[in-house]
Amino acid sequence: MTERMGLIACEICYAEEQDIFVKKLQLPDGASVKVALQKACLGHLIAGIEAGVLKIGTYSKPRILGDVIAAGDRIEIYRPLRADPKLVRKCKVEKQRTENPDRWIRR
Repeated sequence: MTERMGLIACEICYAEEQDIFVKKLQLPDGASVKVALQKACLGHLIAGIEAGVLKIGTYSKPRILGDVIAAGDRIEIYRPLRADPKLVRKCKVEKQRTENPDRWIRR
């Protein structure tokens, strides 16, 4: 990471249903997460973050829009889960049990 003239390097990641958006940025030292989103042309997501629909974090640690970015941070934007992972696994096992009942017999 190069720091010059009060600039810090950071990265923004956002996964849509079909695409993954990753952009590297050079921002002034002391810039907030909100400034980074605006500079990355992701300002349209700010309303969703403020409404609590989308979440943001840095390396999986929750952040808010006003947090200051450190050099080398990767800002991640999280979408809500479409399904409960535990329920999906349970349904998958139930399906496997009906399709192949012999597999589940203890011997």
